[in-house]
Amino acid sequence: MPDSFLLPDEVQDLEMHMRHFPNQTFICKPSRGRGGEGITLARKFSDLPKLAFTQEFLIQRYVENPLLINSKKFDVRLYVVIKGVERIEAYMCEEGIVRFCTVSKKSLSYKYRTITKSLMV
Repeated sequence: MPDSFLLPDEVQDLEMHMRHFPNQTFICKPSRGRGGEGITLARKFSDLPKLAFTQEFLIQRYVENPLLINSKKFDVRLYVVIKGVERIEAYMCEEGIVRFCTVSKKSLSYKYRTITKSLMV
């Protein structure tokens, strides 16, 4: 999992991290966003969305070379309930979600696209 920060609570940790790793790009996702709404990229602390300092945002290191299927980004969501940790007991939902980006990584506009198509599994 890439380096992640929950703002505004971890803003000082993020600022220090960005100073130590100035060549990293970060993806900024509002907690209340839907369908890629409000997602931006930031290279410097000053590039962060102003709302991230007052509303909840998840800031993660942008993965430059993600795993691709047919040159397209994807993600998989599985839902698991962990009932106990002393004696590990977990239950996984039989259904999940797979989402694919509609634009190939080879496209010039790829970096600014989000995963938009969903498939229930």
